[in-house]
Amino acid sequence: RRQTAEFVRERDIADPFINTQELTQVLQTGSRLGLFAGTRDVEDFRSKFKAVTENVKQITRVLHQTLDEGLKTIKDLQSIGIQPGQAAGAVGLADVAGRVAGRTGAEMVQLGVQGAEMFRGTGVQMGIAYQANIMNLAAVRSQRDAGTLAQEAIAQAGGEEALAQRMTAGGLAYSQT
Repeated sequence: RRQTAEFVRERDIADPFINTQELTQVLQTGSRLGLFAGTRDVEDFRSKFKAVTENVKQITRVLHQTLDEGLKTIKDLQSIGIQPGQAAGAVGLADVAGRVAGRTGAEMVQLGVQGAEMFRGTGVQMGIAYQANIMNLAAVRSQRDAGTLAQEAIAQAGGEEALAQRMTAGGLAYSQT
C-alpha cells in the first residue's frame, strides 16, 4: 500500500496534465471496474496503472468524456480484448472513422463494441471485429456520399449500422473458411 501511494505521488510529478485527485479517481474507479485485476506484483500494478492513466487522459480529450466515462470506455474495450495500453489507439480510429461516417467518436466506439460482441465465443478476435465494424460503417457512409451505394439499398438492409454489421459478419465469416 505504501509503495502504491509513493508511485501515485511520483506519477503526479512526472505528468503535469494530471493531478493527485485525478490519479486517486483513476485508482478508485479503475479498481472498482476491475482494470487492475490479475495484478501479480507492484511492478505489474505500476505498468497497468501507467497504461490506464496515460490512455484515459487521451480518451477523455478525444471523446469529450469525464474521467469516469473514459475509464468505463477502457473497461468496455478491455471486455472485447483491447488492452488498456491500446485503448487510446482504438478510440482514435473510432474518432477518425466517425468523422467520415457523420457520427461522434463515442458513437463509433459503441458501434464497434456492438460489432465485436457478435463474435464473442466464436474464436474470432473481437478487437478485429471492432475495427472491421467501424471501418465498414465509414465505408457505407462514404459509398453513399459518393453515390455508389443507393439510400434505398441501405434502407432495405436496415440502415447504415445494420449494413455495416452484415458486412463485418460476412467478411469475418469468409476469412474463417
